[in-house]
Amino acid sequence: MTTDDAGIVGEALLTETGSGGLLRDGYLAETPLESHLDSREQPQVVFATDASGVRHESPKGQTTHEPGSGYRTLVALTTHRVVLVVGGATDDGGDHPVTIPLTDIDHVAASTGFRKSTVRFWIGDHVWEISPETTDAETVETYLSKASQRRIRFERLLGEAEDAIVDAARDLRNGQFESATAALDQAADRFDDVREAVEAFPADVPAMQDRVRATYDRYRKERRRLLLARAERKRERARTAWRGESYERAADTFERAREICEALLDRDELPDEARAQVLTMLSAIDRDLDRLAVAPMQVARVRHRAAVDASLPGEAAEHWRAAFDRYRTVLELDWGRAESRFAGGNNQIKARLATVADELLAARSRAADQHRAAAIRLTRAGASATAREAYAEASEHLQAAIEIARELDPDAVDGLRSQLRVLEGRIERLPAADSESTQAADQRPRIPTETTTAIRPFAGGDRQEILPVRTHQVLPAVHRQYSDGDSILAIPAPSNGADVTLAVHRPVDNSDGALAIHRPAHDGEGTLAIPRSVRESHGWYVRRLRTLDAETLLRRVRWIWRNLGWTIDRPDPDAPELLATRSGVQATLRLRVRCHGDPVDSAVVSGIAHGQDRPEHDPWPVLVTTDPVDPAAFKTAISAGVTIVDRRSLGELWYRTDDPPEHADRPTPRQAAPPS
Repeated sequence: MTTDDAGIVGEALLTETGSGGLLRDGYLAETPLESHLDSREQPQVVFATDASGVRHESPKGQTTHEPGSGYRTLVALTTHRVVLVVGGATDDGGDHPVTIPLTDIDHVAASTGFRKSTVRFWIGDHVWEISPETTDAETVETYLSKASQRRIRFERLLGEAEDAIVDAARDLRNGQFESATAALDQAADRFDDVREAVEAFPADVPAMQDRVRATYDRYRKERRRLLLARAERKRERARTAWRGESYERAADTFERAREICEALLDRDELPDEARAQVLTMLSAIDRDLDRLAVAPMQVARVRHRAAVDASLPGEAAEHWRAAFDRYRTVLELDWGRAESRFAGGNNQIKARLATVADELLAARSRAADQHRAAAIRLTRAGASATAREAYAEASEHLQAAIEIARELDPDAVDGLRSQLRVLEGRIERLPAADSESTQAADQRPRIPTETTTAIRPFAGGDRQEILPVRTHQVLPAVHRQYSDGDSILAIPAPSNGADVTLAVHRPVDNSDGALAIHRPAHDGEGTLAIPRSVRESHGWYVRRLRTLDAETLLRRVRWIWRNLGWTIDRPDPDAPELLATRSGVQATLRLRVRCHGDPVDSAVVSGIAHGQDRPEHDPWPVLVTTDPVDPAAFKTAISAGVTIVDRRSLGELWYRTDDPPEHADRPTPRQAAPPS
């Protein structure tokens, strides 16, 4: 046990035991005073009282603890309590200890007399009184007054810091980051005051410092949790911006999340477990940035593919417009930056923009031509009201084409305006009304879906939105728009049956049922047409995939990937899932094969994703499906790290891996595939 240099703590009072006599003062009966102190407790003032011992007043009355014959009452004032031990005071001659924490003392008062000095200290409605004999009462009063107030301040400040940490943990669990930050800032301020309170004690206080250190460790842990939660929230906000195609904002937000993680790693006191957690998040953010880098180009390609797949010129025009905007976004993303963050070379994008711009203008023009031709036929048939609607549709497409040409092809503007003036003149010359609107809805004729004449390709057809074929089939003629989506434009056949012209759009997935007579024949036969998408590039393979059941499709996927050089394994015979590995490729593919008949939406994609923080060695999820895929699902797949192989893509893979001689009789592709 150490003592201070002022001599206030006497070594004998701490270490001696035994009773005294006429010439010798006694100590304690059983164990020395130091045995009543903790091993790391620092005594500041140690003294003995006179023979009166200790007096205790309470609401129940007054009690005096007097030492036994030859013994004394010894008192130790430490940095956090008062220890009084009355020697030989018990019935069996043992010592009677009393402990009073400094934080419980409300007030201290000392009085000095000629023969006797006393120190009284109040704890609520209790009063303790002692009479120091080996030191003066003022020394005891001064120490107790200062030490108790400092200790009270220390406990109060440390308690406020602990409460603030508890509040921060609660707010963090509830996602209230701002209030959690404010609570931790308050705790940090209290720690500064707590350290001052510790330093105000006259000697080093290890126990107090241990408590401060333990509380500060909790503070740092909650601060780390808060920073990691902020980084995760920034990742969520970045993903939201990504889904909204705000790519630059997403990249900036991902990078701010990365900076938080890097700042945490720079701290020397970061525990190993926390460091591993930060490194995991940092790796996940890097993967987010890698996927984001290619996302704008992938979204542009999705729009490009939708434009190529569109069966009607008006629909194609909308997709070409969207594709043009996405490619232009890719071109503008890294404009002026020293280091590029997104994939896509400028020269490649500029060339793609020129191609898409031409397709966009051509699609608008074709849509206008289509509606104008229909209006002319309807006018000849006397359906002037319906012809007016067709002319209005043609006019809208021409106006849209003019706006596009102003931006992309100014030389074409005059020609388009001239066409628009001609169109407006024809609208003005139309009769005011006709009687076709009186036809009852339940009398609508239907287009036959089967013919007795084989449909064969029309030779020498130029590029157009539908691929014509010839037939001898006699079809009805009518025009009406129906609520279920069928739109039929037709002209009654002349009495000699020489020319038959019918145009049909049926927006159903099975395009084989959408038949149409596209133009009048000049040799007595009608010219029957089906949408271009039915006989598009590799169309036979795409249509064939629709007929496969789930198990057959799974075998076909296994066969295709094997021909592409992958080793295929089916870990669960009851699950439509394959694992694909390939020499020289570190990633393993998890091929999820889907053939449900219902569309693939964003929820389906999210369900097969492993999450944003999947380890690098986990198999990469690939959805192979013959079901229709919503455009939003492609965007979700890009951000979720899922690859979608849709019916068209799977048909192209089948086409590449199939044996050409076996399929020499299949239609020759007439159009190049869209960008991969």
